[in-house]
Amino acid sequence: MRSHSKIFVVIDEGCQECGVPSIPIGSYTTRGGAEKVADRINDEQNGWRNGGEAWAMVHEVRVPRGKLLVSARR
Repeated sequence: MRSHSKIFVVIDEGCQECGVPSIPIGSYTTRGGAEKVADRINDEQNGWRNGGEAWAMVHEVRVPRGKLLVSARR
């Protein structure tokens, strides 16, 4: 049995040199679901947002079993 589970976080990563901020998009339970969202964003933006470079990237996050992740919404 694994001691952790995984989530996949999509972040629209901006360009520090261009002054384009990074934007968290969402978290997903499957890599495929996260990649589908990232691909759609990248197709729409074609690597360019707010006057600078930006690409949606998928990051794997390992969560220890028994730990609760809480989403804070504003």
